[in-house]
Amino acid sequence: MTRTVSVTRRFGATPEQVFDAWLDPKTAAKFLFATATGEIVKVEIDPQVGGGFLIVDKRPDVGEASHHGTYIEIDRPPATGRRRHRARPACRRSRPAACRQAGPDDWR
Repeated sequence: MTRTVSVTRRFGATPEQVFDAWLDPKTAAKFLFATATGEIVKVEIDPQVGGGFLIVDKRPDVGEASHHGTYIEIDRPPATGRRRHRARPACRRSRPAACRQAGPDDWR
């Protein structure tokens, strides 16, 4: 079964900054799969088509959760930022994740 999820959010950042935040391990650890009570304990990102990502977080209520996938498309935004862009992973998770909303302050 395939499910499609679309999320739209406006940030006080350039499209390039937002795009890079998803592919940089240090920055992604601040918001991808992060929860208020959990701790991100491992982040590996290989940002290329066919590359993958692994994010492991430890939560007091469920223990360790592993989130992993393979990038099937990486479409960097143009300098004008006038069209849609994405890093599209084929994602699998070992346990459901509750993602908190990240804001521009999370990227600094």
